[in-house]
Amino acid sequence: MREINQPQAPPDMQLTRGGFMRDYGYDTSGRDALSADESAALERLLDIAINLSTHQGGRVADFLLAWWNGESCGHLDLTTFWNLDDAIVRDACRVLGIVINKRVYPDNIGYGNQFRHLVHLWRPELESRERPKDDRKIKTLD
Repeated sequence: MREINQPQAPPDMQLTRGGFMRDYGYDTSGRDALSADESAALERLLDIAINLSTHQGGRVADFLLAWWNGESCGHLDLTTFWNLDDAIVRDACRVLGIVINKRVYPDNIGYGNQFRHLVHLWRPELESRERPKDDRKIKTLD
């Protein structure tokens, strides 16, 4: 198996597998919008998505980034779910429920830094851009 070198995130965004919240003290002010099961499912998917060495990591990242900004980051093929473990599909369905029922973006519930880290890992060409909160189109900050 070929080893894949992961790009290094800036120090304030470096993450390790095993729990974004407890390890890095991110803002959790919007988390009360999620149930414990919803938060756990999202955090499990985030842990999988930061792994650049697996196909499942890329597929989960595609799913999550389609929520973050479908216009610029998303290219989710629904048949992707055929190639994921059942437990991952269950977590993705739970997160899709958040998107549909709560109508929030990840940064509105305290996960903005984690999703910016996914952009850094999986869509580095978009790093110089920021998704505004009001209109979901990416604009260059220059």
